[in-house]
Amino acid sequence: KQNKNRKIIRDEGELFVIEFEVDKLIKIERDDLAVQVEHVSKTQGDGTGYDIRSYDEDGNEIYIEVKTTTGPRNKPFSISWVELEKSKIDSDKYYLYRVYNFDLNKLTGKIYKLKGTIEENFHCNPVEYQAYREIF
Repeated sequence: KQNKNRKIIRDEGELFVIEFEVDKLIKIERDDLAVQVEHVSKTQGDGTGYDIRSYDEDGNEIYIEVKTTTGPRNKPFSISWVELEKSKIDSDKYYLYRVYNFDLNKLTGKIYKLKGTIEENFHCNPVEYQAYREIF
């Protein structure tokens, strides 16, 4: 039940940011770009290292990773190795949008965004490892 609830929060947070991005582009009269905002984690899956492809005010492509919690701004969140690596490879166009105080009933919350590598913006601690056994 807890994993199902986390998935709902994650999915709704991503939709919240998509709406935010579309509104941003419409406000600067870039409807042509607003219709191109892509929910990559749904169209291509979770392995890309980001959730949304959007555009900045100059029309340049940007990659957005969304992290949503119902808790306060400073609540820790999980990040994958793929997300860390993507933020390094494309640091000039990689953004982490931190959605916090997210209310699932009202679909409201607050956002702050950071550009660049995740490791430059946050303290990251490994908390999970994948174990496997090679067959000889």
